[in-house]
Amino acid sequence: MHTFIGYYCICEKCGHRELVSKAVLRSIREYILLFPNEMLTTNRIYEWCGGHIRKPRIKKILEQEYEHISINRWSYFKVQGDQ
Repeated sequence: MHTFIGYYCICEKCGHRELVSKAVLRSIREYILLFPNEMLTTNRIYEWCGGHIRKPRIKKILEQEYEHISINRWSYFKVQGDQ
């Protein structure tokens, strides 16, 4: 279990503190490694993070690190190396 206070994610077991943005980026890398053929979307990362981090925050982090592709009402993020 983790507690989210401001910009930080704090482990309730050991007390380790990490920036939420770094925790989300770590989770994104894990998701990409485990599911290389799946599209990278805000909703999928939201679910992957257990719904603990708000979608707008996840989207902002994704937009800073990945190319945002929007097709009509659908959007996803392009991982470097995708064709």
